Amino acid sequence: MPRTKDFDSFLSQRRKDPEFEAAYRAELKAIRNVDKLVRELEGERKKQSITKQELSEQTGINASQIRRTLTASGGNPTLKTFLLLVHSLGLEVSLRPSSTRARVRH
Repeated sequence: MPRTKDFDSFLSQRRKDPEFEAAYRAELKAIRNVDKLVRELEGERKKQSITKQELSEQTGINASQIRRTLTASGGNPTLKTFLLLVHSLGLEVSLRPSSTRARVRH
């Protein structure tokens, strides 16, 4: 691994590798999708005037975990936590085909 003075220049150098760049973009997209879902949950919580403490009591999830999940930048809840929050807000999750129709194969 090349020695660099800071992370930005290191990342810039690594992104010149097409394989790394593709993986980087896929991760960035996944992070943005999680962030979008978390923002939507937080918006719905506020719309319903439900406090984070009330969510904690309804779900059994520690109140500090709910605060971190809904307000911290880059919150990344487990699927179980996400679904508990979704259901406690009276919402449901549904799947639909992507508008881009791109499929990720691993």
